[in-house]
Amino acid sequence: MPSSSLVVSERLRSLLLLPLLAIALLAGESSGYSTSSIASRLVALQPALDTSKITRIADFAAAAYFPDNKFQSWSNDRKLVMPTTFTDAASETRGYLGVDEEGGRVVLSFRGSGTLKNFLTNLNFQLIPFDHPCVSVPDIRVHRGFSTVSLRLYESQLKDKILHLTEKYPDFDLTVTGHSLGGGVAILTSYLLAHDSKLSPSLITFGAPLVGNQQFADAHALCVPEILHVVHDADPILYNNEPLWRDNGFVRSGQVLNCSPQSFEAPQPSEGFRVPPWNLVDHLWYMGRYMGPQL
Repeated sequence: MPSSSLVVSERLRSLLLLPLLAIALLAGESSGYSTSSIASRLVALQPALDTSKITRIADFAAAAYFPDNKFQSWSNDRKLVMPTTFTDAASETRGYLGVDEEGGRVVLSFRGSGTLKNFLTNLNFQLIPFDHPCVSVPDIRVHRGFSTVSLRLYESQLKDKILHLTEKYPDFDLTVTGHSLGGGVAILTSYLLAHDSKLSPSLITFGAPLVGNQQFADAHALCVPEILHVVHDADPILYNNEPLWRDNGFVRSGQVLNCSPQSFEAPQPSEGFRVPPWNLVDHLWYMGRYMGPQL
């Protein structure tokens, strides 16, 4: 059971980061990414990973942030079939569903944080039972905010549409993705799709938080055939918060790919004093894609 002091310390840390992140969000899209001088302990890319697939999924994750007019233009250019956007009004969590015929996949992508309600969802991080009939493991505990959003979207807007598309395209893969908050919701939704809808989704997230306890991580790894979390050491959100999440009982499931903000090329570790990552804009750059709110 996590101590109350740990819970309080994480809430205070997150609240202190919010004003800085708001500044970063406003500056990020126009600033571009400049290579950081932060020393890195990133590891090399594993040869077995499909870099072209991960890069393409990064495009789908970034597109969840596009405003409606830009998303429509982008989906036309990408020849995304039957693109459908969705929003959970209570939390303002957004995303889209569509068919990538060129890649042979049905895509479900969730947007990360972009509004105050999104940040409040992030902060609602107590571990609670995953309250769905398909969850048979009694000791599973998950992030309260992400659980509330994923269950509401899955039952009210996503389940029937995804089943329709997977029946229409039976030979296509089903890929679930998202960045940051969107990655957290994607993780829980992939579990629901596997256990409740009896599908075999693959999951690729970017800069995603930890969302459940050890029992959830074990169950998730058993039912979702491909789980990949793309991270980098320049991301201050993960760097500062992952130790606290773990202290509060959260565990990450699946495979983790450490890379750089701009590509798969991982900087070599350096010796000596390392400046901890501090630039919150770095949280918004993955695979050379800007993953943040846009005008």
